[in-house]
Amino acid sequence: MKKTIIMFMALGMLFGQVDYESQIQTIIDANCTNSGCHTNGCGYQNGLDLSSYENIMAGDSDHGPVIIPFDHANSYLWQRVNSGEMPPGNNPDLSGDEVNLIANWIDEGALPEPATTTAIYDIQYVEDPENDDASPLNGQEVTISGFVTAEFWGSDQYRYMHVQDAEGPWNGIVAFNYDGWDSFDFIDDNGNSVIGPAEGDSVTLTGTVEEYYNLTELASITSGILHGPADEMISPSVVAVGDIGEAYEGCLIEVNDVTVSNPDLGYGEWEFSNGTNVGLCDDKWDISIFLKKARTLVQSLAY
Repeated sequence: MKKTIIMFMALGMLFGQVDYESQIQTIIDANCTNSGCHTNGCGYQNGLDLSSYENIMAGDSDHGPVIIPFDHANSYLWQRVNSGEMPPGNNPDLSGDEVNLIANWIDEGALPEPATTTAIYDIQYVEDPENDDASPLNGQEVTISGFVTAEFWGSDQYRYMHVQDAEGPWNGIVAFNYDGWDSFDFIDDNGNSVIGPAEGDSVTLTGTVEEYYNLTELASITSGILHGPADEMISPSVVAVGDIGEAYEGCLIEVNDVTVSNPDLGYGEWEFSNGTNVGLCDDKWDISIFLKKARTLVQSLAY
């Protein structure tokens, strides 16, 4: 019986981030400070002053920090407005949209101003890949935020890592570090040095878009922030063998009903087929199966 391969294809829009001053502070003022509650030092509200970004970020409570960047669920402010405990008494609750906006702001890092993060789609998308598949941002320094779909552990000299910020075509990219990601200085959200990310972790990377033998990469990385495990992992796109192409470069994909059509093309490459079309796999990552012609595929592979 033919089986399934899950693989990573190695073949300018900005995220709409939340603005603290115009969106979050406006909600807080309307519900917490204009009434005189959480302002002017707020001695009768446990000293919790919410009248400015600096004050809200410095705030603490008997139940923990008021704001924990990247973690709305454990941020006390969000817990109170989500439960309806704040504003208290007969004051109307915040709307669902307002509560979600606060959560989004916290999960983006609780920044005083929106960060400029480039969508991977803007790096990868080209209108006519048959004639020109070079990134429109080739040579430019960008910052991306996404989820690790293929960790560097097990890759060739630890140089390769795949990052995707959304499911579907054009949303993945290879992050390449010549010296190996195992020696890269990753930091966490507090600036502490940490070991490199694993699959499913959320990361922010700053580097330069480069083209290497028709492969678009994020290389010359200058900054890497590890935010920790993502709430939800990127799911593979189910793709027909004949549809594999530039749009899925760097993306996690799933191919069904295929067999090994050539186990050794040289240089670690091998071929699979659905009987009509063929696809190519490489050994950028270690694999733990014995390849044999016409053998059905039963394990996930990285390409």
